[in-house]
Amino acid sequence: QIAPFDDYSKAPVYYFDKANAGNAEAQFLLGLALEELGPESQARWGTAESWIAKAAAAGVPEAQLRYSQIKLAAGDADSAKRLLADAAASGVPEAQFNLGALSEQAGDAKGARRWYWQAARQSYGPAQFNLALSLINLGGEAALTDALSWLILAAENAAPNADAARDQVKAALDADAIKTAEKRAAARR
Repeated sequence: QIAPFDDYSKAPVYYFDKANAGNAEAQFLLGLALEELGPESQARWGTAESWIAKAAAAGVPEAQLRYSQIKLAAGDADSAKRLLADAAASGVPEAQFNLGALSEQAGDAKGARRWYWQAARQSYGPAQFNLALSLINLGGEAALTDALSWLILAAENAAPNADAARDQVKAALDADAIKTAEKRAAARR
């Protein structure tokens, strides 16, 4: 286990030999440090992207997530999805959430709900919120009740707009449905 640095300026000296020797965690941490330090340091120690890519290829889930973001920003959605799928399979909730968002953008509401649910189970507030919105779109009291349970949790996990959405859904449900949602939320904590 390699500890991350609080002072990024010292990180390249510490991580470089380990990263060069093939330690994937050190490669990822070196890449993150170099992102913070900028081009001057990258000229000396190698590019942040190249170190993060090596760590991602070695199977470091957080590196796969970060490299997917780099690939997506560069317009390579196919590579980004593959990297996200690998990170999501390792249980990284942000990767699961991002796959949900990509599924939603592609018009796959069922796939989006599946990914959001996986991340929501891990108390990832944004996924809890998006899962609730997806359930609301299904319509019906049962879906609204389940949506409320996720909105209660999303609000507890500080997801933006969750408080207001929770209150709106509560206003649309009767007292029994609200109690059911509260019980479901308590069971999911």
